[in-house]
Order: sequence, then C-alpha cells, then structure tokens
Amino acid sequence: MVIREFPQVKYAIEDYCNVDFRALAQHYKLNTDLLDMSSDIAVAAFFATHTYDSKKGYQIKTDGIGCLRVYMPNFNNLEPELDIFRLIGLQPFRRPGLQCAFALRMNKSDNFSKHSGKALFRQNALWNKQLHEAFYQHGKNILFPVEAIDDVAVLIKSSNQVSKMAFRKFCKDNDFTDEYVEKVLLKHKIIISKQLTYSLSRQLRRQLERKFKDRPYGDVELRSRVAY
Repeated sequence: MVIREFPQVKYAIEDYCNVDFRALAQHYKLNTDLLDMSSDIAVAAFFATHTYDSKKGYQIKTDGIGCLRVYMPNFNNLEPELDIFRLIGLQPFRRPGLQCAFALRMNKSDNFSKHSGKALFRQNALWNKQLHEAFYQHGKNILFPVEAIDDVAVLIKSSNQVSKMAFRKFCKDNDFTDEYVEKVLLKHKIIISKQLTYSLSRQLRRQLERKFKDRPYGDVELRSRVAY
C-alpha cells in the first residue's frame, strides 16, 4: 500500500511494468515467503564472500568455505514455474536492478538444496578484498543505493502497529476474519492504529516526480536475454 504512493511505481505501471509488490517487500528486508537470488555471478559472489553486521555493514570473509547455489527454472512447465520464480530486477526502485534480482517462492517445508546445485570454494582474503573494492565506490556499496523506500521498509519493520486500512485489506484479500487476525496481532504485541504507519510527504513526492518522470528505473540499465 505504501509502495503505490511512490511516483516511480505509478510511472512503471504506466510503462506496462507488472509491479510485484511482494517481491519488492522481500527485497527491502520485509518478511515474506520469498528467497532472494541474482542472475549476476559477481553479485552472487559478493554475498557469498561477505558477512553482514548491522552496525559495521558487509564484512569480508577471510577464511573458511564458501558456497554458491545455482537454481535452474523449469520453463518446460512454464505457468507453475513463473508462479514461484519471480523477476524483481525489472521493477521500480534502483536496488533490484543493480542486484539483477530474482526471487523464489518457498513453502515452510521446502528445502532449497533439493532444487539447486552447489559450488564450494575456499575463501581467500586477497581475492575477497578485490571483490569488495569493486562494489564499494567512494566508500558506498553500489548494490545498495540511497532510496526513500529503504527508510520506509525499516520504519515498517521496526513498528509495532499496523493501520486499520492495511488490517482490513489483509483480512479481505486472504479471507480471514477480523477476530482471528486481531488475536494473532495481539499475540505479537502489534496494535491496530487509525493512522498510517507511513505517508509520502508532498515535498518528497514532488522531488520524486521530477527525478523519475519518463525514467521510473532511474539510472539502471535494462537488459534482456533470449534463450532458444
């Protein structure tokens, strides 16, 4: 619901982009049933050679064994496959495109190792440092550009409330009774508020409209691949 407020999303939809709201929520660190993946070997290598610290950011692994997993979609069974295999990279907002992002929908009982191959490698501090430097330009990680939507996701994830509008929409879309969802929220100490958790300010909306008019994907290059 918040994402729809952003001009980039409006422009992307007008540009015939099918915006995947759940996939975007996953990519900006909200909990979903999706698993992040990338079609770019360098991006995958970065995450395989680093650990994440909430205070220090991404830190280089200096020893141990690393692992890259490869998932091959079964496009012979196209419709069911596309239901679980989602493209995030061709979406409004810059981060998904820079990370060449995809997502795989997983059930609680699913084991990703059964659907993927793996390549093990020995961590090397020297090579990992060079990879690290390739993704850090002017002290900032190019895979994580500064975007207003990132702040929104952090705010929502850290909040202990949900708007009444979102509550009612969730119940209706998922065919749950209000009473059942209220009990679940109460169990997790989440309150239902009349106020929206976040609302895009008029000033920021105008800034984004000027910045992304006719270019909803920002500076990200869009590429296509053809397979026979």
